[in-house]
Amino acid sequence: MGLKNIFINLMNKLFQFWEKLPDETKQVIIQMIMEAYEKIVRAYYQAHQKNQNPDQQTKQNKA
Repeated sequence: MGLKNIFINLMNKLFQFWEKLPDETKQVIIQMIMEAYEKIVRAYYQAHQKNQNPDQQTKQNKA
């Protein structure tokens, strides 16, 4: 069995499991994923902003 088949089987099992979950549980899982994703993106954006404008951050901290 190749890696592609293993991946396809894994995805099929995951979808079968997902279909068995109640809608309320799916909503909770999706909400948790979105919150985690938002935190990651927010942290990345803030780090990117600090790296782009280190002089401006220093001036703001002094003010």
